[in-house]
Amino acid sequence: MFWQRRPTYHWRLAVATAGLGLGLTLSSYLMAQQVVRLGANGVPAEVANAVAGRWDRQPAADLAGPNVSDPAGRLAPNIFMYNVQRRLIASNTGATTKADQPPAGSFDYAKKHGDNRFTWQPPHGQRQAAVLAFDTHNGGYVLATQSLKESEHLIDQLGRLALATLVGVTVLTIFVAVL
Repeated sequence: MFWQRRPTYHWRLAVATAGLGLGLTLSSYLMAQQVVRLGANGVPAEVANAVAGRWDRQPAADLAGPNVSDPAGRLAPNIFMYNVQRRLIASNTGATTKADQPPAGSFDYAKKHGDNRFTWQPPHGQRQAAVLAFDTHNGGYVLATQSLKESEHLIDQLGRLALATLVGVTVLTIFVAVL
């Protein structure tokens, strides 16, 4: 028979199937994970740039919006407005302390490049997708953040799907090798 003349054929096919399955699964997971994570900056970027663009026409307190009781647990963007001296002057979270301020280097980068996109975890808080925009009209800064809770949950689900795919590839590989 066909497999009796070349006994190593099935093992080669099994190794090729395993390698291809592993490579495709891992690369698909990594691409999907990056799309989800990088997409988390979309809303904060839009909010930060929109607020910075209107700051010269409206007071900071009006632009920041009403305070919310639990900023870390909500999905809507949080807004923090800083003056030229980098002091917090308005927020929709009720934050008033320096602990709610991102590192000084993020302000320098935003001033030089227009905005700064980063992941930030305030003290006693949840990881946030953050965009710090520099307002050229008044020299202030607008920080918009959004919880990464949903993004991280989606990434976990993608990981479980990738694991299930790897299990399927392993079963297929064993099936090909045994045949």
